[in-house]
Amino acid sequence: MAINRVYYKFPIGREFTVVLGPRLRQDDGLAVFPSIYNADIETKLLTLSAGGAYSSVLGAGVGAWWKQKKADRKDPSGWSVSGVYVSANGDGGQSSGAGCTNYILEACGGIGNEASLQSGTLQLAYSGKGWVISGVYTYNSAGVPIQGTSFHNAILPNIYRSAIGGGHTNSYAITGYWQPLHNGPIPSITAAWQYNRYIYNGETAASPSPLTSLQLNSASSQSWYVAFKWNGVFGQHNALGFGLGQPTFVTSISSDLPSSPNKVFDGNYGFELYYKIQVADRIAITPVVFYLSAPRGGLTQAPFLSKNLLANPSKGDASLSAFGALIQATLKF
Repeated sequence: MAINRVYYKFPIGREFTVVLGPRLRQDDGLAVFPSIYNADIETKLLTLSAGGAYSSVLGAGVGAWWKQKKADRKDPSGWSVSGVYVSANGDGGQSSGAGCTNYILEACGGIGNEASLQSGTLQLAYSGKGWVISGVYTYNSAGVPIQGTSFHNAILPNIYRSAIGGGHTNSYAITGYWQPLHNGPIPSITAAWQYNRYIYNGETAASPSPLTSLQLNSASSQSWYVAFKWNGVFGQHNALGFGLGQPTFVTSISSDLPSSPNKVFDGNYGFELYYKIQVADRIAITPVVFYLSAPRGGLTQAPFLSKNLLANPSKGDASLSAFGALIQATLKF
């Protein structure tokens, strides 16, 4: 058992709020979180697609926001501006990545350095009655996870493959939702689009041969999803959800290799469907089914990352999809 969150939030005047603490998650420092989908299930195959901009980094951090207040206190509409910084390794004292292997060394980290595993976010949002739209920019240091295809995950900046930092990620996202004022046949809708730009600093990608080093300069990726949620389906506290989209996939790569590819075949489509059954006040049972058309992405055709980087791969005929199901039980104290 561990403590998940420890932070202190306090207002400054009527429109400003500050939050800080040793166990702060990125979204705790934002005025609004622009999604009302997927809180009921833990698969999060699609909502993790915005994991670059909404990194959910958890650690030592501080955030502040301004949220517009109307004269009519019942009017929820208005602008908000948020800024938050979180270091997942903020409790570490070693500021260099040298000697840190796969985050095993607990002393690796600190605030504002190469080993901090840090995330800094700026968000501009507008909230209306039952709807929100937001734009966000996030800087993620090397090592912050962004879930996507296997090919995408293999090229993420990683400080532990570099003696001089490993690089960083710039993530941009537009996200929003709309929900009806009352439960009924019309669902709430959440939509998101994200673009990531990876900048490498002395980064080398893994290859089958230890004698081969694949130098990377930059890469980019995108993701999107649209999700629907019906509340009160066959029960006042039950909910039905469905989402589809493309989890994070690589769209371009640049390296120093003379044969650096100008084509990347890394698309992957997915959907998930769930039904939450509230069997008691604090107990819920949720069956979930999901599907991914190509979870390995570009690695479906060429099993090694180097084969994708050393030449222009063809789209090919190989395929590998994934279909799964689970039953989630949730008990709240």
